[in-house]
Amino acid sequence: MIHDRKRVERIREAVLNGLNRVSDLGAAVHDPALPEHIAVIEHLFEHVESFCFRLLEKEQQGTFEQESRWLDNAERMVHIATKQTESLERIFWSF
Repeated sequence: MIHDRKRVERIREAVLNGLNRVSDLGAAVHDPALPEHIAVIEHLFEHVESFCFRLLEKEQQGTFEQESRWLDNAERMVHIATKQTESLERIFWSF
């Protein structure tokens, strides 16, 4: 059960934006080494939805505090994936 739906929606929006940025970068990249890095970032973003949110939705006994810890971790994962995306964008767009 999800208690803080607005927070979840904000995280989902950040995941969608991140996936769109990674997709745009992947479409522009022709270097054979970068697609592996892009795939890792995509998996991080997708992991938030496929693992964190699905488990929260299935959890019936979770408290608000437990959910808050899960969402903190989801936000950290989005932050890490976003930073990695920015790093790849800087590398790619600098050439």
